[in-house]
Amino acid sequence: MDKQGIIQRLMELPGEIEQAENDLIEAQAEVQNAKDDLTNLEGELLLSGAIDGKNAEQRAVQMRQLTIIERQNLAEAEQSLAGSRAHLNKLQNTFKALRSVVRLISGEVA
Repeated sequence: MDKQGIIQRLMELPGEIEQAENDLIEAQAEVQNAKDDLTNLEGELLLSGAIDGKNAEQRAVQMRQLTIIERQNLAEAEQSLAGSRAHLNKLQNTFKALRSVVRLISGEVA
């Protein structure tokens, strides 16, 4: 990457970082929504009498069986959140690295 390429990339990165931050916020909201959906369904199942096992282990198994989709949605949302966080970190690290390169090229010492 030449000097012009570095400058161009430095100019692009703030917008990409902002979008990545927005994506991260959205992913965090999706995780919270998935958690809320799971909690609400668990409450409904308990109140409706659908969970009627004789002991805690049986009730836990019943709950897992009846909340498969919601738990899967939560896992997917958490995976998406982790990916969004990693992407944002990568962009921020790239920005910092390119700024350091500019300082080195210009003769500044950090």
